[in-house]
Amino acid sequence: MLMLIFQAGDERYALATDQVVEVVPMVILRQLRHAPDYIAGAFNYQGQVVPVLDLNYLLNGANSRPFLSTRIILTNFANHEGDRHILGLMAERVTQTIELAETDLVDAGYHTLDTPYLGKMTLSQTDMIQCIQVEQLLPLVAKDNLFLALEGSKVD
Repeated sequence: MLMLIFQAGDERYALATDQVVEVVPMVILRQLRHAPDYIAGAFNYQGQVVPVLDLNYLLNGANSRPFLSTRIILTNFANHEGDRHILGLMAERVTQTIELAETDLVDAGYHTLDTPYLGKMTLSQTDMIQCIQVEQLLPLVAKDNLFLALEGSKVD
């Protein structure tokens, strides 16, 4: 499987490319008032309002840094009813892809209820890369609230 590699802080993470719609440059985001701090805002993507999560904030508690390689990864995301939406993931150093076999992935050895989105890991020559499970990024309440507020939101 082909994986998109990015960083959050000093750690590298991977996202299966079959979940990726497109990788776009950073744009100015519209703030979503009273949203959790890990929601960076929203922007207009082909006439659709797309919310953006800051993966660095979610994983490390600090905003993503404005590197030239900081991007928004547009992903397919389903709410608990299975309705498909586009969700943006802001990530740093989105610079490469790697091909992995399922056998290249190993269990991380530790799991918490607070981070169900952290999946298996692979070992590279220099470090470990952990997979992100997009469908698990948001708690159930946040999934529904985020997309319920945006239902029918189209930008002309």
